[in-house]
Amino acid sequence: MQLDSLLIVLSLGLLLIVTHFIYRQFRLGHFSSEYKKTLFILKRYPLVKKAFSNSLHTPLFYPIKELEHTWTLEASHPLKTICTEMTPQGLAVSDDLVFLSAYCHGRQHYSVLYIFDKQQANLINTIPLPGRPHVGGLAFNKNKQELWVTITGKKHGRAAAISLSDILTFPEKATFPIAYTKIYTFPGISQASYISKWSDFLLAGTFERSKTGTLGLFPLNDETNNIPRFVSFLKKAQGVAIYKDHYCLVSQSFGPRSSKVFIFSKEQLLQGNLQENKALKVIKFPPYLEQITVDDNFLYVVFESGASAYQKKTSPINNILVLSIPQLLEK
Repeated sequence: MQLDSLLIVLSLGLLLIVTHFIYRQFRLGHFSSEYKKTLFILKRYPLVKKAFSNSLHTPLFYPIKELEHTWTLEASHPLKTICTEMTPQGLAVSDDLVFLSAYCHGRQHYSVLYIFDKQQANLINTIPLPGRPHVGGLAFNKNKQELWVTITGKKHGRAAAISLSDILTFPEKATFPIAYTKIYTFPGISQASYISKWSDFLLAGTFERSKTGTLGLFPLNDETNNIPRFVSFLKKAQGVAIYKDHYCLVSQSFGPRSSKVFIFSKEQLLQGNLQENKALKVIKFPPYLEQITVDDNFLYVVFESGASAYQKKTSPINNILVLSIPQLLEK
């Protein structure tokens, strides 16, 4: 009798373990066609595939289904319409949300922000931004609860802030763009192609196809020395992110060739001159990699290959992927 009871307990325990495993695999997205499709694309990039499949982040990816059917405003007159050419660019993360910026490839519509629920991966809202900026970079300031987005500047790069409260209360399918609360000008940066937040600084950099770029460290805190620092930066840079206050990660991409993520130390960054051949590690990624952003031990990445303008040039990735940084750093 005791043996029968023990077998029942063990069987129930095993059933609970298996059920939990299956549920977790489902929550991670391992049973979805998108997950399998992404793994197939990543076969050529084994380290990225490993960091993705072993990420254990819930969820593993955020589907971007709206690029060819986005409600926004027409550029010629602010009326609601559907854009079929949205191109993803900037990426940022808060405690509860994932933010993605995109611009109209045909320049006929206002740029937008896609707002995703961080835990459920569903799209909460699509918010029109003022005008048609390229919106190449996003950065979330947790201290101020505001989102920074790169905007067009005439002589210097610029970024604008949007309060989180305005984002959360913005109406769906509004006939007007969201308002900026402040503007930051980056002297010494001709155009802010991407941004990131690190400590009390906004990092803003230029995209240069054939020559060395420039990255500026601009203080956000009034108590910080207001003189920005500048770094000689990689050409074709698309994004920068700081991990654990120790590593500097840089995404590099242009055209249908494989992208790259360069890993440098924080000390190399502060020395003021990052060079490709001095990187601690270089990781190949699929083409058309855009901004990267760090949250805890995870690297969020987005590709513009999901946009209609690039889908036929490579195998498109229509998802924001979440990778394990410790897996990427393994030797």
